[in-house]
Amino acid sequence: MIDTHGTVDRDGFMLEWVREGHGFPMMVLGASRFYPRYFPQELRDHFEIVFCDLRQWVRTPDGFDISAITLDTFSGDVEAIRQAAGLDRPVVAGQSQHGSIALEYARRYPDRVRGVAAVAPVPPAGSGEAPGMRARPGTTPRFRRERRLTAQISPGTCLSP
Repeated sequence: MIDTHGTVDRDGFMLEWVREGHGFPMMVLGASRFYPRYFPQELRDHFEIVFCDLRQWVRTPDGFDISAITLDTFSGDVEAIRQAAGLDRPVVAGQSQHGSIALEYARRYPDRVRGVAAVAPVPPAGSGEAPGMRARPGTTPRFRRERRLTAQISPGTCLSP
């Protein structure tokens, strides 16, 4: 029997995940209790969706220095949840900073990802990777790298079974 939910302890952060639907595997990064209501129920007829918490959505352990959280940290969290949920090469989806985390995870673990759905990706707050105010959209090194990464992962990816 496959688990429908679980919790992964990462440095005292209790990251919950919940599985809904059946079909093509997908991870939705962000909040396991928030995002399920925004994804149409019909998607669950075609996708096995694991909605998972990231550190911004759960209680911070007492004494934890949040300035120590990096993109490495987030990528490690996503990988730990993917393993706990038993997903094989899911599409990893995220919006805003979760879209950037999805792209970074795919860059670090390309053999564990089938594709990325990044909606309006921006660097996580405090990551030091936010483009400068004077930068023209699309001209920052981070943006160019994400655009290349998306092109490398996405061609020919089918998001339905």
